[in-house]
Amino acid sequence: MPTEQSANRHERPLLSHRYPKDEAANLLRGRIDAGQALLTKFNPSDIFSGLVAWEADISKWGDFNSELLRALFTTPEVAGEYSYANPILMRSNYDNSSDRFGRLRQSVEKQLTSLESILDKLTLYEVEAPTGPPSGHPGQPAQYRDVHIHIAGSTVGQLNLAPVVGNIETHLNTVNGPTASELKVVVANLVEAVVADEELSAVAKKDTLENIDYLSEAAATPVSMRKLPVVKAVVASTAAILAASSHAATVWEAARPVLQQFFGF
Repeated sequence: MPTEQSANRHERPLLSHRYPKDEAANLLRGRIDAGQALLTKFNPSDIFSGLVAWEADISKWGDFNSELLRALFTTPEVAGEYSYANPILMRSNYDNSSDRFGRLRQSVEKQLTSLESILDKLTLYEVEAPTGPPSGHPGQPAQYRDVHIHIAGSTVGQLNLAPVVGNIETHLNTVNGPTASELKVVVANLVEAVVADEELSAVAKKDTLENIDYLSEAAATPVSMRKLPVVKAVVASTAAILAASSHAATVWEAARPVLQQFFGF
């Protein structure tokens, strides 16, 4: 007789109700675009000086993809399948830079193939039933108040960032629109990445989070009340601040096109 655990293990994954299929597809396309950008970013002529940084960017990209897939589906099956295309590349004393470059490039290509396959099959997945009350306005797609930004309390306390993080979460939970779910995911991930990034100073983190607070508040206001020139300036300011980081900058590169699409510039 099958146990409950074995039944769950063979349960077909559903697409989370938090992500309508079109928005899930947009998220996956964004990760595919980011991976293709990684392939063109590294110049083989800089193989001795740039390989370590490129490898770090690939690792962050792959980790982000795995977390996204865990969030998109109700079981870990899809993320597990993707993980087979995202192997841990062990270093060897016999490695040379050219070999390492080749294996890293092959790893990105395999992960891209996996993401493209998941995107192609997305329409085959059923969507789970909603578990919370919808919000929004009549005539708009239902959205759910489910944004929770996860940050170590000690880090937030030391930098006195709890109020602004709380404001961002509150604003995000009132955002509506065709790409609202996608915006919520990338902004929440960006906040977590900024606070955790050890390369950013306390001042840089505070300034960045205040920028994100403004953007999330603007996203929650009616289109007619948004000050688009200010929004553009805040986006540019955020990009300039995060240029000094690595991990947060990578997450920002995924978030920026989503913000630009949402605000329409």
